[in-house]
Amino acid sequence: MTSNSALVVSDLDFNSIRSNLSSYLKSQVQFKDYDFGGSNISVLLDILSYNTHMNNFYTNMAISESFLDSAQIRDSVVSRAKELNYTPRSYQSAVAYIDIQISPTTAPATITIPKGTAFNSRIDNAIYTFTTDQPYIATASDNYIASNVAIYEGIYITENFSANSTIENQRFILNTTNIDTSSLYITVQNSSTDTTNSEFIQATSLLGYNSTSKIFFVQAADKLRYEIVFGDGNVGVAPINGNVINVSYRISKGIGPNGSSTFVPSSTISGYATSLITVTTKQVAYGGSEQENIASIKFNAPRHYQTQERAVTVNDYKTILFLKYPDIKSINVYGGEQLDPPQYGKVYLAIDFKEFDGIPQLVGDAISEFIKTKAPISIIPIIVNADYTYIDMAILVDYNLNATTKNVGEIESIVKNAVSTFNTTYLDDFSTIFRYSKLLAAIDESDSSITSINVITRIIKKIAPVLDTAIVYIIDYQNPIVENTLISTYFTYNNNICYLIDNGAGKIAIATKINGIEQVIVYNIGIIDYITGKISINFPAIQAYSGTAINIYVQSVKSDFSSVKNTILSILPEDVSVTATPIRQ
Repeated sequence: MTSNSALVVSDLDFNSIRSNLSSYLKSQVQFKDYDFGGSNISVLLDILSYNTHMNNFYTNMAISESFLDSAQIRDSVVSRAKELNYTPRSYQSAVAYIDIQISPTTAPATITIPKGTAFNSRIDNAIYTFTTDQPYIATASDNYIASNVAIYEGIYITENFSANSTIENQRFILNTTNIDTSSLYITVQNSSTDTTNSEFIQATSLLGYNSTSKIFFVQAADKLRYEIVFGDGNVGVAPINGNVINVSYRISKGIGPNGSSTFVPSSTISGYATSLITVTTKQVAYGGSEQENIASIKFNAPRHYQTQERAVTVNDYKTILFLKYPDIKSINVYGGEQLDPPQYGKVYLAIDFKEFDGIPQLVGDAISEFIKTKAPISIIPIIVNADYTYIDMAILVDYNLNATTKNVGEIESIVKNAVSTFNTTYLDDFSTIFRYSKLLAAIDESDSSITSINVITRIIKKIAPVLDTAIVYIIDYQNPIVENTLISTYFTYNNNICYLIDNGAGKIAIATKINGIEQVIVYNIGIIDYITGKISINFPAIQAYSGTAINIYVQSVKSDFSSVKNTILSILPEDVSVTATPIRQ
């Protein structure tokens, strides 16, 4: 009888497969005298091993493409995401807001600025076209000014499809890949000869619709394209044979136009020459983004499914806003009950954008209107700006001359780069904690020649008062403060070069130096709570200050400190000083 040794079937490596086959055959009586290394059967073993290896590889890849986590091909990832009711984000057009004033030579009652009116903008050597997505009306009573006109980067193009009942499972796939799906406008015409048409609106769910609803859905297709899906006659109207489907949409250039700030009409508007048109920019272009990549789809699809298009939990708000506004850098969400005094029934959304500091009013209004449609009826979403708290550092390092060929300047540069990396890794976001020990470790690991490190830190708040205007500032360092450590950078008050100090007893004053001796010239202009880190300053009308802001420094009681709510902890390069001292050991 032959010996039936068990085959190993779990190996995928070619050499392992060949070795297993060889071992199996050697165990058979019929082949006990064969030289598998030099005989012709060696060629057969190679063929069998190669065939097995390729089959294993194909099967493994095919199974991997069946799961969202392991899929590598974009079309597979898109297909798996579709099962979670997730449509990958398309290109998004940058949007800017402008005022358009027309100076007619006559006096019409109104002037219509039609949909698709184009404006050109230049960034470096690239010219971008922005267009209106709806008509606007400028009236004589408003001096023919159309205010806060939204213009979107990209031009509109149209595709036409003919519904054909003889085609089983007919699909309407758009040919352009850089489409902005939010701009889709669809009308269904009765036939090629009957131009009567109906407008269909884009839907994201089945709720609220019936068999007569004229809606369409958008889903991802293959090769980076998107597909239009109509109703089935039970929910949503289904096109009938002979209907002509007209699809208009905007094509986008993604992030390139972000930051566009100057716009000129590309042609006449309602017959008025460009010389009669004045354009004023209210909000520079922002929000342009590329089509969602594979990694982002894998991350967002399950979270989108979890939110179910509603904002209830903190993560729901974050997921929805990140999907809608990919140019958001970070978000923190907290309830009004965390404020002092509490604000029940409100949720606060602190948002930091990649492209600009603070949230312009028009941008904040757009976000607020969008998120209201996702939040519970009883909850009022409130958009707040990020409040930055900065960290000042004076770093002293000793380094061993015998362990490096680097000079003082190079060591100082290395340490600054280490601090910058530390800031990117651990800070520069909401709800972060500055860990003093981690900073020391980052500096120590930056160069093996560093032998000693001493870091003195202070917390900074920056204010930018309007000159010649008194103002009250409420500042929260959110950490306990050491008495007698508050001091500010210089400003000019009553023709004196002054700065702020605290007296160690909770009072803030304005001081100056006369012949090198500090003298207080205004007592008690504010109070400071050393335990909570809150201060209030009745800042007087000043004549000047250097730079873009006045820095107010304090010393934290603890080496570690944190940020909460809408505060971002960050380290700016200009707030870091490094002094390296060479020693010999």
